[in-house]
Amino acid sequence: MAKAPQEDVNVQSIIASLDVLSAGDLNQVIEAAMSKKASKIDQAKRDLIAETKAKAAELGLSFEDLLQGTPKKTETRVAAPIKFRFPSGATWSGRGKNPKELEELIAAGRSKDEFAV
Repeated sequence: MAKAPQEDVNVQSIIASLDVLSAGDLNQVIEAAMSKKASKIDQAKRDLIAETKAKAAELGLSFEDLLQGTPKKTETRVAAPIKFRFPSGATWSGRGKNPKELEELIAAGRSKDEFAV
């Protein structure tokens, strides 16, 4: 980041001069530095927004158009093929935990293979 001529201050000399300050003085310096930092960040944000608005206007767009962005692509999921059909007409792909109906049929002595499609 380029410094303006009035900012021709040696940061290392400022840091070195902190050694002579008391804890109270350092707290004041920290508060002032944080306040200055916040105001510089706010100004940088305003400058960036103004620059972005100007570039958007050159393209015939509004700033709001840029904020909307592009719609996200949604993946279409393909349903797993049916591998089992039960007497009730319910189906199961064979993935995941066995359905309750299948568990009941197996408990009654039936085989899982009987319901394969």
